[in-house]
Amino acid sequence: MSRRNRRHAVRTWPKSPSGVHIEINVHSLAFAFILLSPSESALAAAAERRGLRVTWGGRFHHLTGPADKGRAVRQLLALHSGPVSSVALGDSANDLTMLEAVDRPVLVPRPDGNVSEVLARALPSAERAPWPGPRGWNEAVLAMLRDR
Repeated sequence: MSRRNRRHAVRTWPKSPSGVHIEINVHSLAFAFILLSPSESALAAAAERRGLRVTWGGRFHHLTGPADKGRAVRQLLALHSGPVSSVALGDSANDLTMLEAVDRPVLVPRPDGNVSEVLARALPSAERAPWPGPRGWNEAVLAMLRDR
């Protein structure tokens, strides 16, 4: 079933046997889905069988192929000749590979003030932004620029 509104065209599939409702924004190629059954592991297994991955990105699950933020950062860094210092800021599990790929990872707290457990476990020595959201991101970037 398709529906179209002023902002974007969306293709929708009804609830599948695995309990997943899927909507795809045709213009941005963004995949958004609602997990109707309680089993995230079943969803991850179904995605993996199809060569896809599921990551949690704050408010939504993300369904992706073999590309991720870390791979993109590594490719960009490989294009630069000479020494480079890399920095990344992130707040969710979908940022982990990006944060692992840089010299200076910074964890940004979520609105409740806590850092993602996945990121904290994987990067225990990473810097932490002082506040959640855009305010924390901004202050962390300004602090890095002052420290140059």
